[in-house]
Amino acid sequence: MTFSVSDHIHFCICDGQTILFDTDLDRFFALPAPMNTAFVNFIGGAQNAEDTPSIDALVARRVLNNDLTERGVSPAPTLSRPVTSLLEAPQEASTWAAVAEATIDQALAGLDLKTVPIAKILRGIRREAARRQPAARSLTQRSMGSWARAFQLSQHIVPTGDQCLRRSIAMFRFLARRSCLPSFVIGVRAHNFGAHAWLQMDETVLNDTVEGVLPYTPIMVI
Repeated sequence: MTFSVSDHIHFCICDGQTILFDTDLDRFFALPAPMNTAFVNFIGGAQNAEDTPSIDALVARRVLNNDLTERGVSPAPTLSRPVTSLLEAPQEASTWAAVAEATIDQALAGLDLKTVPIAKILRGIRREAARRQPAARSLTQRSMGSWARAFQLSQHIVPTGDQCLRRSIAMFRFLARRSCLPSFVIGVRAHNFGAHAWLQMDETVLNDTVEGVLPYTPIMVI
């Protein structure tokens, strides 16, 4: 029987361990050893008879399915290694209008995270990226720096603390309205497990430092 990775499952291999993100359940989890081996064999096209019980268990957990209308075996996401950050570049001036817009976007993103399933929010980001793609344009470092500065200043009004997901959702929406489409990234680390979200354009991080994102392996990139 032919299986595929379920559409709501995203994965990466981090320090030899498979970590999965179930967007339907808004949950990250690691696979136990037999399932981890079977899953790695499956995505590498090297299944064997010994993997069958674990494959059946992965189907039961809805990690895999036999619905051939789904995406099949997609590779783990890839992303350029970041080398620069807008937050570490010389600061550009911003406008109060941009700061106000960034503040509203962060407040709305926070409300969405409290009331809307994460799977629906992520689908909205994917749809917006697809809709804006034909008009996507490159922007100057000065413009990008100015908008990054607007989000920095907005945190004095709407403190975000460690709410990286809210910041990233808000800034993605802000930039998409300007036909700028950065990569929306969710990453994980296996040791002392943690998850993190950020925006990146080529090799430049837009809303975090390089040091802040390097410990994380991308598990989802939109």
